[in-house]
Amino acid sequence: MTQAAPSSSMGCFGSAVTFNPASQACRSCSRISECHSLALASTRVIRPGARATFLAIEYAMPDLDESLIDLIQRSPVSDQIKGMAYRLHQQGFRVEDARLQLLQGVNPLTPYRTRTAAIRIFDSLIAKTHSRKADLVQMLIDDQGVSRSAASVEVSRALALGGLFGWIDVSRFTVTLNIEAREP
Repeated sequence: MTQAAPSSSMGCFGSAVTFNPASQACRSCSRISECHSLALASTRVIRPGARATFLAIEYAMPDLDESLIDLIQRSPVSDQIKGMAYRLHQQGFRVEDARLQLLQGVNPLTPYRTRTAAIRIFDSLIAKTHSRKADLVQMLIDDQGVSRSAASVEVSRALALGGLFGWIDVSRFTVTLNIEAREP
């Protein structure tokens, strides 16, 4: 028998159909642990032989960097960029560690599964600290053989991510790596 959802919860609470530990909506919900347990229990009752992804392994929340979650939620960037930031967070990315790595000349995105273009753009910014956006676009065209429009999109995404983390200053035509001791 399943429990009733708390009165303050969303209609999806405990649903074996909608629960997904990888989804942004579930990850940002304060009731994810309770919801996972309830969804797991109700799935086992309804379909004892089911092999849903979250049934195969017990889902464990990583240590949450609340400051990063708050930063992502408050940021005016697009949902796509917020999604990139959440995925990095899920992989263990920490803003404080990243800033220290940048100060040491190390690209903090390299160990994470993220867009290759973003890694390449930050490698270039670490090497030069100041660059024109057009040069970054051309670098992607040359390195990855993509179209100018695709390269422009990738540069925009990487710069939005860097801006969200407080790593860069962007003007109309230029980008400057700004990793001095400051809060993002």
